[in-house]
Amino acid sequence: MTAQVWVSRAMQASMLIRHVHTDIFQNDEARALEGERRNERGEFVPADMCPKRVWLEADEDRPIPDMFFAEGQPIVSTRVAEILSRFDLGNGALYPVAEGVFQSDNATPIAGAYFSWIFGSTKSAFLEAHSPTAEPLMPGGGRNRCVFPFAMSDGAFAVSRDALSGPDVWIDPLLLKSMFVSGALGDALEAAGLRKALCLFKCQVIQG
Repeated sequence: MTAQVWVSRAMQASMLIRHVHTDIFQNDEARALEGERRNERGEFVPADMCPKRVWLEADEDRPIPDMFFAEGQPIVSTRVAEILSRFDLGNGALYPVAEGVFQSDNATPIAGAYFSWIFGSTKSAFLEAHSPTAEPLMPGGGRNRCVFPFAMSDGAFAVSRDALSGPDVWIDPLLLKSMFVSGALGDALEAAGLRKALCLFKCQVIQG
């Protein structure tokens, strides 16, 4: 693993939220919401908490991107999934949206295969003291959770060397709605032209 880490702010990117319906949300809303919460916390999520079928709302006319959120669950294209599958996902997973993604008539398929992306792991490596643009969720409360700034850039955030071991994808509880990937995985996604699609930014790794 290279001494580099990437952070994604995809969970806060409104452009990735699509107006869609999912079978799991319609059939068991409570279970769907629990799956969403578990994923945001970096916990294991079983396949039956994830959608098997997704269809667009009538007003959703934007192209389907390589990553989007369907009623809370992150969905990725085959392009993304093929890269992720080459890395250590820990307790994470890629569950096929087995029935597919459809137009608003819930009958006309949209080409391509899609997968629910379960993050599945946590690390506490985010360094607030070395990330001056990060905003504390509760100012004056000591070491607590932070949030992304309005404008994000490479090198704005720092992590400790603890981020360099373990799975290649993880959630850090110290940074709200963040998802991190290892240097090697982030580099592979960037090389495939997927950096913007996943809202990825480079982090500093503080030695020592």
